[in-house]
Amino acid sequence: MLLGAASPSPCARCPPGHCADAFSRAGHAARLLYRTSLLYRSAGRPLLDTAVHVHVLAAGLLFAFAVCQADPVPHRWSLARRGGTLSAAGAAHAVRARTLHATPPSGTAFAATDLRRGAQWKYRSRPAARRPSGDGGPPGGRRPGGTAGRAVSRAGGLSRVAPPFSGYSPPMTNSAFPRRAGAKMIRADAEAKSRALPDAKGPGRILAATDRIERYSGADKLLAQVQQAVRALPLGQARDALHGRWLGHPVHPLLVQVPVGSWLSAAVLDLFPGQRRAARTLIATGLGAALPAAVAGWVDWAELHREQMRVGLVHAVANITGIGLYAGSLTARLRGREARGRMLGLAGLTAVGVGGALGGHLAYRQASGANHAEHVPHLVRPGWHPLAALDELPLGRPVRRDIDDIAVVAVRAEDDTVRVLAERCSHMAGPLSEGTVEDGCLRCPWHGSLFRLSDGWNVEGPATAPQPAFDTRVVDGRVEARLRVEPADRS
Repeated sequence: MLLGAASPSPCARCPPGHCADAFSRAGHAARLLYRTSLLYRSAGRPLLDTAVHVHVLAAGLLFAFAVCQADPVPHRWSLARRGGTLSAAGAAHAVRARTLHATPPSGTAFAATDLRRGAQWKYRSRPAARRPSGDGGPPGGRRPGGTAGRAVSRAGGLSRVAPPFSGYSPPMTNSAFPRRAGAKMIRADAEAKSRALPDAKGPGRILAATDRIERYSGADKLLAQVQQAVRALPLGQARDALHGRWLGHPVHPLLVQVPVGSWLSAAVLDLFPGQRRAARTLIATGLGAALPAAVAGWVDWAELHREQMRVGLVHAVANITGIGLYAGSLTARLRGREARGRMLGLAGLTAVGVGGALGGHLAYRQASGANHAEHVPHLVRPGWHPLAALDELPLGRPVRRDIDDIAVVAVRAEDDTVRVLAERCSHMAGPLSEGTVEDGCLRCPWHGSLFRLSDGWNVEGPATAPQPAFDTRVVDGRVEARLRVEPADRS
């Protein structure tokens, strides 16, 4: 059950038993809509919420299989038997829906607004209206139900209670519960959360769900284990190749073009007759190209920040699901079940599309794989800038300094030569001043990228872009530096 059995304490301004009755009715309305706590508990838990929606998607696919005469069983039923089965299933669903959603508990009666507000309150994991000071809510704003109350307390939210229910009219003044204000807040909250895409009012459901994935820490132990396993793979020099150091940027986005393009082309060919063989060839090509793309993606994923890894794991799960569906599609087509193969192909394309959207979120919103030092040449003004006194720089140890309000790292050699690079690593903006000097190079303390001090070249990955370097000179015992540019740019 969604609401706990504990009743709120009586209020000072309410008639005896009013709050307990109101919250009891709210609990009955919530139980009327959802008899189990699965949907409520999935709110704010991306993995559980994904599992619930995958289950719903599977049910929809089974229904589509039956309608399109593509049974997920080896034998085929006659049209009469198929229609009778669907009719019986629909009737059973109607009876169950009426029992769970339309029959109130004994001794209670609800209006339509009661059910709508109860759904908004419980399904959205928070009440629909704020409790004004001095209203008839329970002391301290305690919500009924241990699980729901503790969830709000952990989130650090404001104390809130449910709005009044129209099916109950206690003997109280109209000022105790502001009905009109509460109704407006309910409508505004419903409208804000019903929008799928972001606009001027807020992020929308899709972007809000992705942000919740970033903040979800329940799978961090699993992330650490998978990260350790990926880093332990004996890839050797191939690891830098998979990172894309030879290309100058990550190679994973380049590799995924082959499977995605092949599968999309196969979906287009499925719309035309006589293209079965070509569609099979494209699906097989996509499956073959998916393996190196996945390996490159996992190698990049193991060197990301925690929030990026959370989104990346869901991105990988979506892509793995798509690969599995396309493998089933190819198998069904080879066995002569073209209708089932097409349905599985469309489902696989949908899963891959979701994975691609999350990949775009990783690349453009979270800047995974981007050059985090690219902004330095655009912010440092041309010419020489004072850095520090030569005696202030220790020998052989990186220290942080500022040039034109841009952080840089300086290393003084034994011959008093000073090497200066941009402070933030081009890979994931790690602080190079906390790194170590190794044979004329500087190693990033976060992910181990190695940069040559003389020119900033990325000798070892996972960094795919070099580090901006500075020319230096010593004038009257003080070090000056300027951004190093190409001869054509300098002219």
